[in-house]
Amino acid sequence: MYHPLTTLRSLTRRSASDPIIKLSVREEKTIVSVHKSILCASSKFFQSATKSEWTELRTEAEPIDLGDDELEVVKLYAHWVYVGKLPTWDNELDGNTVLTSLCKAYVFGEKIMDTKYKNMVIDGLSAATKKYNKYPLGAAEKIVYDGTPSGSPARRLLADFWAYRGHKVWFDHIETCPADLLKDALKAMMTLRPTMSEDPWEKRSQNYHEKDEV
Repeated sequence: MYHPLTTLRSLTRRSASDPIIKLSVREEKTIVSVHKSILCASSKFFQSATKSEWTELRTEAEPIDLGDDELEVVKLYAHWVYVGKLPTWDNELDGNTVLTSLCKAYVFGEKIMDTKYKNMVIDGLSAATKKYNKYPLGAAEKIVYDGTPSGSPARRLLADFWAYRGHKVWFDHIETCPADLLKDALKAMMTLRPTMSEDPWEKRSQNYHEKDEV
């Protein structure tokens, strides 16, 4: 597993003129500190949240309350803003855990309005599916659909996973699958499928007959 706090200690020795922004995470009553110039580089949310709090001589500010966001999600973003890339996940980690973490990361990027971060997470999801030969199903799908708007690129990616790589073993997830994902997946499948040469109900309508038990 990556260790973002260790990474941050080695990377946060920046100029004293660059103030520190404190991010308050309720989950463990923890403060994550990030330099303002780094934090606000691509996040519209943090740009707005810090705009009126700083003056030329002020170096302290009240922590920004991130609500119920998980500590690991915030630390992952802090790692990215300093390093410029996502961590390399250990091979021994469970693929489902990694995929779920990336789905949470995307939703966080949606919340803080950071397009660059969201795009990086999409690349991470794509790479993780290949590395672990797994796809985000169940809880991971719900995380994305609960935290993104209609038409979100992350939603399109999940729908394409179903359209291109869906397998009958995935049927176990259909009952708990977000309804909007099923709609998006069906649209993706209909776009992907080839034009059929014949209609089976015309030549074999008996396949649709109900069996007479009498």
